[in-house]
Amino acid sequence: MKAADSFNLIAQSNNNFDVYTLLPGIWQAMSPLEKQSAVDIVQRYDKNAWSVECCHNLMRALKVSLADLPSLQPCIFLAIEHPSHIQRGVVAEETLVDDRVEDEVAAVECQRETATTGLSMLER
Repeated sequence: MKAADSFNLIAQSNNNFDVYTLLPGIWQAMSPLEKQSAVDIVQRYDKNAWSVECCHNLMRALKVSLADLPSLQPCIFLAIEHPSHIQRGVVAEETLVDDRVEDEVAAVECQRETATTGLSMLER
């Protein structure tokens, strides 16, 4: 008990605490368009948000199962409260495509060895 008193707890102030990092991976992996779509659907239903019809539209638009909706609910509410959350996440694939990078990746992949390289005597 005495040892626990000597620990210096690090408290994080609300000014530099990023709530987005605590959100589930399913939300962080969505594109900004999908996030905006989810926010729009929930806002469209306003007082009937999370009704059966709203949930069906969310499942269709986001291509998620019913089991994923409870984890997405706080994400959508935070995105409504903090619109900057919508723009964060996965970058569109077309912005990542670069022929030079693809050639370098292909060259590295060709040089990759398997886990069994050099162990041919142990293979049947």
